[in-house]
Amino acid sequence: MARLAAPAPTPIADDLLGAPERDTSVEVATTGADTLRAGVRVAGNLTKPACAILVCVLRAHLGAGRHYLRVDLAEAPVLDPEVLDSLVQLHLQVTTAGGMLVFENAVPRVLETLRSSALFVRAAS
Repeated sequence: MARLAAPAPTPIADDLLGAPERDTSVEVATTGADTLRAGVRVAGNLTKPACAILVCVLRAHLGAGRHYLRVDLAEAPVLDPEVLDSLVQLHLQVTTAGGMLVFENAVPRVLETLRSSALFVRAAS
């Protein structure tokens, strides 16, 4: 019986960030989705490699027709300011498609970083 070789790894979101490094200290997971909406949770520091993964996941949801995207940042204690341009570009992509990208439950430190880019978020309670 013939065995199929695993596909070669491909760069994630390299058009936004360059080829990402492997980052095992962060988890980006879809928590729920339907035909119009998706919820995504980030657990760990939102560094440049982690943001590349997040952007890829959100763009996949957008490509599947889910234009209302929520990103839960409650478990993301740090957001690297270097990723703001990528998040703003993604936000513009989503709004151009007629959707909405919401960052929610951000801790105060992350909230401050996001607000510096004019992205609106809801603070953690």
